[in-house]
Amino acid sequence: MKCKHNIKYHKRKNYEYEECHGYHLSEYDIYCSKCGKKLSHWAYGSAEPEYIIKYELKGFKKIYWWFKFYILKK
Repeated sequence: MKCKHNIKYHKRKNYEYEECHGYHLSEYDIYCSKCGKKLSHWAYGSAEPEYIIKYELKGFKKIYWWFKFYILKK
């Protein structure tokens, strides 16, 4: 799940869509269009926590969630 490229190169792949009891459920893989690595799997409104912490969060929120996920989890 490591990629040195910017988040603007991260694209969707293997998109699946389903409707269940009025809810729109979708799943897809997130991959880098430059190096082709699979970075995460997005399902039901969220990606994997490692992807969110590494690529999407900024500033204090990134530090807070990194500490909570990696340090307090162990």
